[in-house]
Amino acid sequence: MTRGRTANTAHLVAPDLAEARRQWMAVFARHRADLGPAHAAELAAELAADEAARYAPPRPLVQILTELHAAWTAEQRCRDRLAYQEPIREALRELIVLQPDWAHRLAALTGTYRRAALAAEQAQQRAETSGARVAAEADRLRDTLLRRWDKERGAAHAAARVVLDGPGRLGLRRAAVARAGEQMVDWANRWRPHVPALPTEPGQLARVAGWFDDRPALSAALNASARRAAEHAHPEHAALRAAADTTQHAREHARLGMRATSRQGLDFMASWRQARPHMPLMTDLVIFASAAPCDARTAAR
Repeated sequence: MTRGRTANTAHLVAPDLAEARRQWMAVFARHRADLGPAHAAELAAELAADEAARYAPPRPLVQILTELHAAWTAEQRCRDRLAYQEPIREALRELIVLQPDWAHRLAALTGTYRRAALAAEQAQQRAETSGARVAAEADRLRDTLLRRWDKERGAAHAAARVVLDGPGRLGLRRAAVARAGEQMVDWANRWRPHVPALPTEPGQLARVAGWFDDRPALSAALNASARRAAEHAHPEHAALRAAADTTQHAREHARLGMRATSRQGLDFMASWRQARPHMPLMTDLVIFASAAPCDARTAAR
């Protein structure tokens, strides 16, 4: 379009006059102002709908006020907690400065006790395993000794009866009495290492051998003898038992040290707490610290 002083000239590029006329009518029919007020209202409604779609739908005022009140409440709760915790923080800093190495000493003693307890448990297990082997060996030896005792006991009893009956009025059984006495003494000498209670005097020995056995006392004596023999056959058991006792003493010593250090710290905390009655108890601090934390994003709204 070229504007002139007296007229305007439209320049159209078309192969013929009909195409030029079509282009002219299409251009001037676009957004014509003479389409009427209804068409203008329709266009305005479409533009308004497009503009409204770009924004979120309005919310009720009650909902907005409720959310705002919740945000203000969360912010005030966080401020209250901050005002409550700041003096606690300063007091705990003071406590740490007053006793800086107590926690480190207690941690070190606790580690020492745990290591000593583990070593004692392991040593006790080794000693018990060795003790089980010694006990099994002792039971086997005791049963063997009891069978031998019962096998030889009849002959010893008969020899003791001959000794107790004596040589007779005319002394005709003097040789039999002497042989029975030697047999009885030999029997006692063989068993005295296992049954130390056997008398050494021939008359007393004859009375003991000629009477019934004290089975509980005999069983205890043979059991002790079998136990000594089993421990002698397993010399490592004594060393393992001694090591277990040593580790038990070490564990008890570590436990007492840990307990004393813990008590010292608790006493110090109690005296420190009495000097500051306005401070909350340590249990209160734990409960307070475990409460739901403030939501900074909620408070910021």
